[in-house]
Amino acid sequence: MMVLMMALGMMLVGFAAGVHAQEEDSEKSTIHIKAGELNNKEGLILLSGGLTIVKDDINLKSPEGEFDDEENKIILTNGVDMDYADGQITSQKMTGYFDRDDFIFEDNVKMNYNPQEENEEGEKKKFTLESAKLDINSETQSFTAENNVTIDYDQKIIKGNKAEYDGENEILVVTEDVYIREENGDWIRSDRAEFDLSTGEENFKATGNVEIEITLD
Repeated sequence: MMVLMMALGMMLVGFAAGVHAQEEDSEKSTIHIKAGELNNKEGLILLSGGLTIVKDDINLKSPEGEFDDEENKIILTNGVDMDYADGQITSQKMTGYFDRDDFIFEDNVKMNYNPQEENEEGEKKKFTLESAKLDINSETQSFTAENNVTIDYDQKIIKGNKAEYDGENEILVVTEDVYIREENGDWIRSDRAEFDLSTGEENFKATGNVEIEITLD
């Protein structure tokens, strides 16, 4: 359970407010919050005037939000920008649970992820994702994206209604009306497609109602 130690500077110019939260766990962690204004109402901390939240390698920015001490939950609205060790995520709304490193992004979600795989030129492969909703664990890097998912990865455009990524095994599974377009215009449609991002190769497997169009040289 988090215990908030608030250092309020409401009387200072700009109404700067600092909030420090500390987990009483086997490994203590600290959350640092800066905001233009803070209102504390029965355990719910309302933040406005632009805020920045820092926890370990996570840096969050948003115009406003609220922190629920009892549930260890923060809700950010009207534009969210999160930078973390493996990439960046933006959306209009985010619900975060810092005690388990789970973050739910909603509305116009865009993610730039930095996988470890390299292309033939020795450069890190590009991985971007757009969807209506994204649930990600910043510790494991596992995520689930839903509704109109579009992924740009290794010169492929991958579309589906749902994408699940296992960060530990680096396996990406896309399902529900899958469409894959290669750089040369070739395309594949299927019910499911699985990509092994750990290999650094272009291999993948498509299953269920597979349809292919290939351009002949």
